[in-house]
Amino acid sequence: MSSTRTLRSLLLGAFVSLSSLAFAQSPGDVVAWGDGIYGQTAVPAGLVQQARVSAGAGHTLALGLDGTVTAWGRNNYGQTTVPATLGPCRSIAAGAFHSVAVKQDGTLAAWGRNNYLQCDPPAGLLDAVQVSAGGFHNLAVRSDGTIAAWGYNSYGQSTVPSGLGACVAVAAGYFHSVALLADGTVAAWGYNTYGQCTVPAGLNNVRAIAAGRDHTVALRADGTVVAWGRNQNGQCNVPVPLPFVSSIAAGWYHTAAVVQGGGVVAWGLNDRGQCSVPQPLAPCVNLAAGDYHTVVVLGPDCNSNGNPDGLDIAEQVSADYDSNAVPDECQTVAVPFCFGDGTGSACPCGGVSSSGRGCPNNVNPEGARLEGRGLSRMGYDNLSLHTTGAPTNAAALYFQGNALLVGNPFGDGLRCASGVVRRLGIVPSVGGASQWPVAGSGAHVSVAGQLTAAGGTRYYQVWYRDPAPTYCTDSRFNLTNGLSVVWLP
Repeated sequence: MSSTRTLRSLLLGAFVSLSSLAFAQSPGDVVAWGDGIYGQTAVPAGLVQQARVSAGAGHTLALGLDGTVTAWGRNNYGQTTVPATLGPCRSIAAGAFHSVAVKQDGTLAAWGRNNYLQCDPPAGLLDAVQVSAGGFHNLAVRSDGTIAAWGYNSYGQSTVPSGLGACVAVAAGYFHSVALLADGTVAAWGYNTYGQCTVPAGLNNVRAIAAGRDHTVALRADGTVVAWGRNQNGQCNVPVPLPFVSSIAAGWYHTAAVVQGGGVVAWGLNDRGQCSVPQPLAPCVNLAAGDYHTVVVLGPDCNSNGNPDGLDIAEQVSADYDSNAVPDECQTVAVPFCFGDGTGSACPCGGVSSSGRGCPNNVNPEGARLEGRGLSRMGYDNLSLHTTGAPTNAAALYFQGNALLVGNPFGDGLRCASGVVRRLGIVPSVGGASQWPVAGSGAHVSVAGQLTAAGGTRYYQVWYRDPAPTYCTDSRFNLTNGLSVVWLP
């Protein structure tokens, strides 16, 4: 590329970014930055209520909450000419010079460059749930967890390995393919000159994947990011420290992530400003990285599942019983209290806990944290109690009291909930985390706690085993912080 064109790209990209930020930023808005030479960062005026975005080599796609697909940018092969008969869609993907969408009925549509039949979905593919577009090939996940692939296959990128097992997501790089399996592991195949298909040993607990031109990125359940493959521009050098990540994207030579709170962090090649996140920028929820540009959908995403709250509610992933446009699991009247012992002495828990947690345990010096998510109303109780930071695989006993007993030493922790105590349930911890009621169990906190219609205030806490005695007693158990909940009719 000539220096004149490079300068023009930088200037146009910067202009578009700043222009888009001159308007009030609202949830569902789209913001783009980086190379704008083809108008790929010039978000169409009036584009609101968007759910997801995808970025190709000079063009951009957006999927609205209503399923409408919008495209802009480079159109030399018709990649931004959305078919008039497309109808509502559930998934979109921008390849190098083509575009693909999964319709609401599970069938696919593709348009743009078709030199390797990448715009000709396989016959009989009628139940797709997610699609990803690479340089000149596509991947789709079927409802039964199998993968369909078509298009360019010179490096085997469209030859799905046998025996993969159930798949939950796919990502297509320029000449390679990646799959996230139901067990949290990753498989990759195709062009591997830079090691982009060589999955790091021991990589597990993955919940999202992304594929760049020659590199691959994985997001683990604990919010950490792992990247491998071509790294000539630092696109695989994950910043340290990096806050908890909720969403990832991989461009040709750069990588981007949405971190806790909705901020965006990008690293790698930045010759056209693709890693220069505009400021100020409202919290983001979903993002995409193209060849030399980056695109985001503004949040909020209060449950950090990679979807805007409005999409969760529209697709009935989340309940919104009080009709305030916020998923119920993201709000609660639960108030944490009783943090650590606060005495400065060694007994019972050393006095090193920080606000929001219980007493230190043998794997976490800040102790275990108890949080409540959902609405605490007698009419539609969907409150759930969540514990993090406990010892791995420790049994967790959730209990309720109707009185306070703050600061009472009990084993290696503090007893906070007292009075009439009722056991809610015992669940195992996975990686130190647990939840009650267990998802899908049909249980309710109010029912298990035998609350009356009048409700009132109740106090919750979790007792858990702490096998290796470190602190002043040999009780081998500990407690979280307390949680106060006001129950409404």
